[in-house]
Amino acid sequence: MRYQGKKVNITVTELTRLNEAHRRSIESADSIDSLLFSYQGCESQEQKPKNSKWSILLGCFASLGSIYGDISTSPLYTFNNLFDNPSQLEVIGAMSILFWLFTLMVMVKYVLVVISYGSYRDGGGQIAIYSKIVNHLENKSVYDVNDSDEWIRTISKTVCFIGCSLVISDGLLTPTTSILNATSGISLPFPTFDHQLALSVFILFCVFSIQRFGADKLSFLFAPVILLWLVNLGIIGAINIAKCPVILKAVNPWYGYLYLKNHGLGGVSAFTLAITGTEAIFLDLGYIEMFPVQLTVCGLVYPCLMMNYFGQCSYVILNPVSTPNTDSSFVGVFYSSIPGGANSSYYWIVFILATLSTIIASQALILGVFTVIHQLVELEFLPRLDIIHLSSEHKQMVFIPAVNFFLMVGLLVTMLIFQNPQDITMAYGLGISLDFLITSVLTLLVLTLVYKRLLGLTLLVFIPIEIVMVIANYQTLYKGGWFVVIISALFTSFLFFYDKST
Repeated sequence: MRYQGKKVNITVTELTRLNEAHRRSIESADSIDSLLFSYQGCESQEQKPKNSKWSILLGCFASLGSIYGDISTSPLYTFNNLFDNPSQLEVIGAMSILFWLFTLMVMVKYVLVVISYGSYRDGGGQIAIYSKIVNHLENKSVYDVNDSDEWIRTISKTVCFIGCSLVISDGLLTPTTSILNATSGISLPFPTFDHQLALSVFILFCVFSIQRFGADKLSFLFAPVILLWLVNLGIIGAINIAKCPVILKAVNPWYGYLYLKNHGLGGVSAFTLAITGTEAIFLDLGYIEMFPVQLTVCGLVYPCLMMNYFGQCSYVILNPVSTPNTDSSFVGVFYSSIPGGANSSYYWIVFILATLSTIIASQALILGVFTVIHQLVELEFLPRLDIIHLSSEHKQMVFIPAVNFFLMVGLLVTMLIFQNPQDITMAYGLGISLDFLITSVLTLLVLTLVYKRLLGLTLLVFIPIEIVMVIANYQTLYKGGWFVVIISALFTSFLFFYDKST
């Protein structure tokens, strides 16, 4: 048979098998493109099985070094601006909000729904969802085409452009936030140390210097660090919970309701910081297969992070803290909750792990930015760039020298603008909540158009929560949120200006 002028050798037996598989497919992949893609996937799976226990475990291990650095460093700063001599009931209520927000948004929305149904041809991110929608519209039967298709295409492209721009702004804020908060830990044992900014700049320079070695090598290099970091988060949390187990009442959502009743919907904004890095999990699917990512989040990342958050709240109940001022020497709840205090050797072990983990957190967002730029270039939404493919197996595993340089310069400027970790977290929440909302809108479109399932109704649960998150974080617009708005608006405008796909 011939397809687009090229001869394709498929036997009758193979074609029968493909037709049967195609009929049972859960996706509405009606085009010959999708059929040939499935055929190539079957061939590669026959040569190298991807579902073996060894490959799954290897994928889980590798994902630690490339995907979870951002979300696993959120305990460094989530509670820093939240409490002001709180009561026990207030702390339990705050932990209840965090627990249920994290469970719903990360575990249910992303791990179960977005990753499973939003990925497209082994790729993730908002562009993958957009491509899935466009592919479905282009391969509809001529009898099914209607006037609304062009509107759907335009709306999904606009939303996708805004989402990509938010990822770029997150790529500027995440490394800055993580590194500044990690290096603040040195202020507890050495209160007179005033070179935190210089240390952060040096760490940032090192992060970008190693990008040329490739994501696959860096993933295996960083994976043991994140593994040790997560295990220690769990240990620190367990020790603090044992001292004040009353915090476990936070599993009851009633306490969260009482917290919102007293603080209003604006009280949700601080908890947005706990779910930073969730978008990176979906975006970096091009580096790691889907199932190992889902398995690692459920079996390791989620329990360790929850243990630590519960532990920090236990510490706050026993040692009420005040809201920090703008002093750069402020040490957050996380470092204060480390057993043994600043004079113990364990404190320095955790400090080193935290610093290394923030480097890896920066790595996750840098890879995400590389992925987004690569996808935009391929779709002719951006000019052609010198893109170095680092792996023959993972086509999205790329290094873009120009982006690496300009991103480093942008991060240095961002760090010099904000300097204080408490200031930059104000800018962080607005971009995250907008990013979540955009992913939900695109996922709702793909579930409704491609799968035509009632599963799309599940997004109607998350969208109202994310709208509340956006409104709650709107108050930070004048405290740092303006940075996200300006960067996103500039990049979105450039995408519309350059767009050559039409």
